[in-house]
Amino acid sequence: MAGSLVAVASVILTMPMHVPHLPDRGGEVSATMSSVGVGGAFPVMVAARRQGVEVWCAACMGTGPNSMMVAEELGREGITVVTSDVVGDIGMKLVLVEADGFISSVVAPGVEAEQELASLQRLQLKDKDMVYVSASDLVSPAYQSALEGWLPDFPEGVSLTLALGPQIKEVDPEWLRRILPHIDLLTMNRRETDLLRAVLGRQTLHDALSEVMKPSAVIVRRDSSRGCWVTDGPNSEPVKVPAFPSQIRDTAAVGDVHTGVLCASLLQGHDPITAARRANAAGAIMVGRPGGRNVPDDRDGEALMAQDSLT
Repeated sequence: MAGSLVAVASVILTMPMHVPHLPDRGGEVSATMSSVGVGGAFPVMVAARRQGVEVWCAACMGTGPNSMMVAEELGREGITVVTSDVVGDIGMKLVLVEADGFISSVVAPGVEAEQELASLQRLQLKDKDMVYVSASDLVSPAYQSALEGWLPDFPEGVSLTLALGPQIKEVDPEWLRRILPHIDLLTMNRRETDLLRAVLGRQTLHDALSEVMKPSAVIVRRDSSRGCWVTDGPNSEPVKVPAFPSQIRDTAAVGDVHTGVLCASLLQGHDPITAARRANAAGAIMVGRPGGRNVPDDRDGEALMAQDSLT
């Protein structure tokens, strides 16, 4: 039986705005606004759940209207919230999507950054479960303290996934070096790869990670429309997993969906290369759908992979 994905990464409301370019300092630019949605770990969880994997949300949630909206959305997707609410509300993220697909964000945090060690210790994890952590939360001192305090008692047989983000450049390098040896799956894009190398003070990703990560760790680097690179162990040679043909309509949440399907596929027993191929298929479908909301399910991915094998 496959394990569950347990997301201790935060969820937050998002307000996507499509702009031709970012405004100059002190300037203004017209935008086309999409409706308010749910971001943070939400699309990762949804992508995994739609692959048929059981998903638990262990994010810090509040009692306000934003939190209630998120809880309803999670319930509609069949995702179970396993943490107690705290007084307050989750925050909001303004997402600016430029014409070339490049995304910039402004975050007003809320209670999602207030994760507590006691909440993590109460989680009933079982063998083969996977815990998902996002670098966007690692800038919070409370979250850092809770995570580092939890890791010495981390249950055996449970894997730990870290998804990088642009916030990784704000994380203390020494703290990060203490956390990376616990990571079983590390996933990132090209820009985040460069940021991680800079934070760790190394010229290459191999030099940065071979010193601190366990030999069995899997590293996945997304390379935009070219697919991704998979390294099965920090000292192994990376293997390129090509992308599927796609027409880019919206890049919002594509990386999150890729990560969610990657995690789900590994939980279902697929090897890292196959898991990455399935994640690439989901990413190719997602990027062709406007609005960043139509997360593909397992049938969508299987159909694309079957079609690709016939060409």
